[in-house]
Amino acid sequence: MAANTTVDGKVYNYFPYSASPSGEVVASYLIHEENSPVKKVKAFVAPYETLSPGGTHRDIVIGIQLVYEDDSESAVLGSDNGTRTDIIECDTITSMTINSADRIDSIYGQDSHYGEFHAGNPHVDDGEHHDQATGSHKLLGFHGTWTRENTIGPRSELVSLGAIFRA
Repeated sequence: MAANTTVDGKVYNYFPYSASPSGEVVASYLIHEENSPVKKVKAFVAPYETLSPGGTHRDIVIGIQLVYEDDSESAVLGSDNGTRTDIIECDTITSMTINSADRIDSIYGQDSHYGEFHAGNPHVDDGEHHDQATGSHKLLGFHGTWTRENTIGPRSELVSLGAIFRA
């Protein structure tokens, strides 16, 4: 279900997804103050078993940071303390899906200039699929929630995420 937000008098669609987090969560938007589109997403990835030894063995996206077309960078949503960083180059995104269960498993899709992109768990069948409506195909940012450190584990990590595209 699409919702709208107004930034500097312009209306943007955003597509929320909410997980059922079991700890204290913090919510935020990552969007450029002058509506500059995103040119790169840094996705910080770590193994899920870090939080539950002996549990499920899969990589999850624990945080993201955006680089905008004017080369400014956003704050980190979640944590940048991953074991690797997956980069998504953005120009004109034609499809995007966010997979999640109780955490963000992966972000994947297609960009008309850069081709396929993928961040997080390489098994795209894991979790529930949340297709993001890409609007004009210009990614403006994300909104999401994350846990604080030591709330349900030793690190902060994303528990929900939705993309914001120019309407």
